[in-house]
Amino acid sequence: MIKLTNEQKIDLISARNSVKPEPYRSIEQRLNIDHSTLHYMEPRIRTDIQDALKLLAFCPKKLIVKIILIFSLTGQMSSRSIAESIRLMYGKDVGHDFVLNVLSLSSEVSKKINHEKLDLTAVKTALFDEIFQSRSPILGFSDYDSAIILLESSNDRSSKSWSTFIDLLKNLGLQPESAITDGGSGLKSSLKLKFGKSIVYVLDLFHFLKKLLDAKKKMEGICYSLIKVVDDLINKGTDKRTKKYKQLVNKMNQAIDIFDQYESLYNTISKHVYLCNHQSGEYVDSNKLKDELLKIGSLLNKFYQKIRKHRKINEARSYVENNINQLIAYKQNIEKEICKEYPNLSPLIFKYFLPIIECLDRVQRSYEDSKSEKFWAEKIISLKKELLIKENISSNQFDELLNSVGKITSKFAKSNSLIENVNNQIRKFLDTYKSIPSWFCPLFSYYWNFRKFKRGKRKGFAPIELLTGNKLNKSWLDLILDNFPYEKIRTSLRALQSN
Repeated sequence: MIKLTNEQKIDLISARNSVKPEPYRSIEQRLNIDHSTLHYMEPRIRTDIQDALKLLAFCPKKLIVKIILIFSLTGQMSSRSIAESIRLMYGKDVGHDFVLNVLSLSSEVSKKINHEKLDLTAVKTALFDEIFQSRSPILGFSDYDSAIILLESSNDRSSKSWSTFIDLLKNLGLQPESAITDGGSGLKSSLKLKFGKSIVYVLDLFHFLKKLLDAKKKMEGICYSLIKVVDDLINKGTDKRTKKYKQLVNKMNQAIDIFDQYESLYNTISKHVYLCNHQSGEYVDSNKLKDELLKIGSLLNKFYQKIRKHRKINEARSYVENNINQLIAYKQNIEKEICKEYPNLSPLIFKYFLPIIECLDRVQRSYEDSKSEKFWAEKIISLKKELLIKENISSNQFDELLNSVGKITSKFAKSNSLIENVNNQIRKFLDTYKSIPSWFCPLFSYYWNFRKFKRGKRKGFAPIELLTGNKLNKSWLDLILDNFPYEKIRTSLRALQSN
């Protein structure tokens, strides 16, 4: 029989007893336990939790705080759902306001622990992004290496709001070598105000590719609409010698020609922004990428000016035209460091080692996809074999050089995917609230930083451990419970007495 932790048990029960019960197969992916086993074990787990809740009569405050924190952070339940779940399982009402009070006090404790433990002086690459709840933004920061985060709710995403948040980060020692952003004007201006030219600014490549893709879809739709207009004219017997018909056909052909060039170039750029073209296995340098970006910007401008003016096409056009240097900065920075460190070996490193490092990163990201993992692993074997044979270097030399180049590339990031992952993690939680609770950002930031990852390349470590290099002696939950101000909450022993 599989033995589940208390967190896993409460995760299962809270997921199955929410307003929209989560399917067993979805829970299976998160807990890595077969869905049929979870279904079989649920009644017994429910009994275990009910028995645990009966202990509230003997030590009400600490246990109820513990249950509320687990329900909220692990189960991602709203405060009303937590109160109702305790009522259903135990038959007693602790009250919605009581749950909110516990979460608010926990937030104060977690904020203090976070700021005492966080030292951001070692952060080399800082990721910044905005996470939205309805129209209210959460300003987000993360460290590329350790995955440490800090979230701050805000009334807007103006330069002033970002500057206040960045001041907090600087007080914690933040002075990165590079920063990844999505191109938001408020964030960009505040970064330049606070850090000036002391850091390199890189635009999030995934965000950029999404803009190009949105423009491609819109251009394709416009081409089809022009084809339909021409076909309708033909079906109506329109004289093909008329000026109107000739102009429409010319515009249609021009639109299709621009789109075909754009689609081909988009597919090329979407491979070349990485350190390895997954088809050819080659590295494309920043100069060639810059030429391709200038060409695709020109195509967007031509389509916008001559075919159809549309917001998405214009956004992609202006994004490319105004941010060329930031879009190639990821590769450019790596190239400068390598040429400085290995002036004689740089061609060899560009040809083999950068693609191998990209493939290694893809292998790590494919831990749940064996087919993808195998694909990238085979790429590594092929590149290494070719390198050892053609360049006549030993396995020891290969390992030493790979580690050295890996340290250089690790200083730079190409996207805000880590912040996007945080966004995905908290989306289910935020969807239960009409507005962002005041206690949420400090408490969730703490939970993320001090709980150990259960999968991925950081499996078995908490972000705070990776940042400081020191192992935690206690879990995230125990750290809060040990510092919680129990004297500030009230519980009615009579209300919590077992039947």
